[in-house]
Amino acid sequence: MEIDMQNKPRQLALAMRSQMVLSAEDEEVLWWVLQRHAVASCAYAGAAADEGDNGAAAEAEPCLNYDEFTQVAGECREAIGPAADLYFQASTFLRLARDEGGRVPAGALFRYCLARSAQIQLRAELGVLDAAGSGALLPAQLEQWLLRHVPLAALTEQLVSEADWCTAVAARLLLLHGRRGRLSVKDVTASPHMNELSAALHALEAAEAAATAAAAACDGSNGGSGGEGADGACSPASARSGLSQGASAAAAAQLAAAQQRLQGSWFSPAGAATLRARFAELDADGDGLLSELEFANFSQGTMTRLAIQRLFAQHCGTSSSFGSSGRAAAFGERAGRTGTGSPGMDFPAFCTFCAAWEQRHHPAAVRYFFPVLDLCGCGYLTQADLYTFFREIYALWVALGQYAELRVEDVLAEVEDLLRAPDPQHITPADFQRCGAAGTIIGLLLDVNLFWEYENREALLQQQQAAAGPA
Repeated sequence: MEIDMQNKPRQLALAMRSQMVLSAEDEEVLWWVLQRHAVASCAYAGAAADEGDNGAAAEAEPCLNYDEFTQVAGECREAIGPAADLYFQASTFLRLARDEGGRVPAGALFRYCLARSAQIQLRAELGVLDAAGSGALLPAQLEQWLLRHVPLAALTEQLVSEADWCTAVAARLLLLHGRRGRLSVKDVTASPHMNELSAALHALEAAEAAATAAAAACDGSNGGSGGEGADGACSPASARSGLSQGASAAAAAQLAAAQQRLQGSWFSPAGAATLRARFAELDADGDGLLSELEFANFSQGTMTRLAIQRLFAQHCGTSSSFGSSGRAAAFGERAGRTGTGSPGMDFPAFCTFCAAWEQRHHPAAVRYFFPVLDLCGCGYLTQADLYTFFREIYALWVALGQYAELRVEDVLAEVEDLLRAPDPQHITPADFQRCGAAGTIIGLLLDVNLFWEYENREALLQQQQAAAGPA
């Protein structure tokens, strides 16, 4: 009973938040009211035309001053209800870019309202999954939300399973917003990547529903009697069939556009399919876990052995973020079979690594790789840590036939110049974030190929400029 009393205020808050979401009818009303008031603002374009500036008159975008903004707010409140107040606050007008006359474009205001509505809807959906009311989600709870919005058609086209897509998306979001294996609902809701994903999935769902309805209407009209009348004119049934086919074509175009929008996002089904194919290629024995030897083929042998050992030690433990309880036993079996004591890397851990490796300059990637570089686990790096990692790079460098005259001390001095840490013997994650070269430093300490690119950066830049041709 006490638990129910604690959850009741939270449930009421979620219900109130859900009422703030704009429906399709609300969006139509909002657009109509905006256009009606923005038309009057086109008088400014008429003044420009009177002055002979026809180009400015033609390019003038319908805008709203603050008085018109408040008028729109009043009409929307009457038509939509109190929910309109959330979208038409004074801070909203000040947040949007304004022209020289202090007016905001009607289109920009409309897009802001749609984005705000989508964010509120996402916050409510994720809040429902947070049964404990802690404000944070477990990865499994995030996967529940993803499973509710799985783009089946797009996944089928890319030959990727629902589980693989959900795992790839959840791993990326956990990297970006995860803290100790949990994701803050507030941070995830404010994430531009999550909002992009949510908008793409909802647009795809709406397009699929419209396409299904149009196809059903088209089938129904084709089933009726049609043809021409006695005077050669089209019968009403034939006219209805033509309209239904036109609506079906429009719905198909809308669906294709929605699918393309999802494919162009950071969480595309094609990306998940590529990750699964790459993982299967590396998993030589097909047991669903990558050993250190198998993972070494990811970089074609250019990542140092120490880097791989540290990756597995820090990010491939038995507490896999998305693994089931049975996976811990698989880890233990792998460790006993290999005799190395190192657990294997499962597909979720592989997805997280790939996301961090591709975006090494991202702050989330620094949080991922800094524990790998921190050999002592003391929360900061010393010159000894940097020397230990680059010594492995130097050994691979010589083994690959590069010049042995390379001085380790000179490279470490360059790394120190890139970091610009106040205390070279106490390098913190904040120093990595602040220097702006975190991705470069991480790469040249872990992968000899990335060090080669750094060492030959000037020659590579000249080649790129020559390929681009004269400006």
